[in-house]
Amino acid sequence: MKKQRAHMLSLAFLCGAILTACGTGGTSSAPSSAPSSEPSSEPSSSAPSSSSSEASWEEAMENFAAKLAKNKYSVASDRLTTNVVSKDLVYFDYNDALEIGHDYAGMSVHNETFQTRVDMGEVKGVIFVDRGDAVEVAENLLPSYWFDEEAIGKGIWDMLRVTNPAHPLHFELVDNSMEIRSSMASFAGYEALA
Repeated sequence: MKKQRAHMLSLAFLCGAILTACGTGGTSSAPSSAPSSEPSSEPSSSAPSSSSSEASWEEAMENFAAKLAKNKYSVASDRLTTNVVSKDLVYFDYNDALEIGHDYAGMSVHNETFQTRVDMGEVKGVIFVDRGDAVEVAENLLPSYWFDEEAIGKGIWDMLRVTNPAHPLHFELVDNSMEIRSSMASFAGYEALA
C-alpha cells in the first residue's frame, strides 16, 4: 500500500510538472473562467477573470488542453506508459519487468476502433471495441478526458482549484473528483479505485 501511494504521489508530481511545462509559450484568443478557492454551483465558464494571476492559471490550463488536443504525447509512470501517437492510435506499454499486464493498442480505421494485444512487437488478435477514433474510445484513460464537459458533466475548474496563490500551478481536487482520481490511477497502471 505504501508503494502504491508513492507511485500515485509521483504521478501527481508528474501531472503537476506537465501543467507547469504547459504554462508558458501559448496564446489564448478568448478568456474563460478562472478557478476560485471556493467551489461554485454555477458552471465555471460563466464569467471571465479579471486577476492576472487567475488569467495565468487559466492560460496554463488552456495551453495544456491545446497540447493534448494535438494527440501526440505520452504519460509515463514506472508501471505504464500511455502513448497517444495520433487520434487513430493509442498504445499502452506496461513495464515488462513488473509482469502486471500485456501491452495493447487501440487503433481506428474509418471511425471504428479496434484493440489488439501486442507482445514483443507481435500482434495477438484484433477485436472491435467501438465506433469513433481511438482517442475518443480510450478517452477515459487519457488526460483529455478532463476537458470533455459533455462526457463528464462538468468543466475542469469544477474538478480542480488553485488553493495557494504563491504556487498557482499546484491544484487541489474539488470534492475528491473521482474523474481525475480514476484517471490518475489508470495513468499509473492501477485500478480506478486504487
